[in-house]
Amino acid sequence: MSFVHATDSFATKVEISIDAQNQTVENVQKEIEKQSDFGFFFNNKPVILTRVVYVSVTNSTIFKV
Repeated sequence: MSFVHATDSFATKVEISIDAQNQTVENVQKEIEKQSDFGFFFNNKPVILTRVVYVSVTNSTIFKV
């Protein structure tokens, strides 16, 4: 189960661009935090930070990413 909480006005104004091929969830998370000043917190059980993902977005909001 995932939980995202962000203020709509701020979250819709921040744009993120990432092209992460064969990267871990943790690396993608760090890049999102770096570009947006968002912080993530969650229970590590349901989120596998070492899972490899592919993410390619340009000028997208945090909700889309």
